[in-house]
Amino acid sequence: MKENKFLSVVIPAYNEEKNISGTLSEIGEYLKTKDFSAEVIVVDDGSSDETVAKAKDFQGAIDNLKILESRPNMGKGYVLRKGMLKA
Repeated sequence: MKENKFLSVVIPAYNEEKNISGTLSEIGEYLKTKDFSAEVIVVDDGSSDETVAKAKDFQGAIDNLKILESRPNMGKGYVLRKGMLKA
């Protein structure tokens, strides 16, 4: 059975290896201060860099972190929809 979450944060990402660590770090720290259930969904849009690897580094640090990969690149609207449907 799927657990209901109060908040789902969907992050579309395309070649964000330089930024994704900072983004996930800030979101993770923020969510630790809250007393509601949340999930973070990173949806990679066919990145050609190390975006997915950098995001996976946070799987132990952020509860309910999900990483979805979309190949080939389909655009921001497509991956946002994919993330929202996963939420």
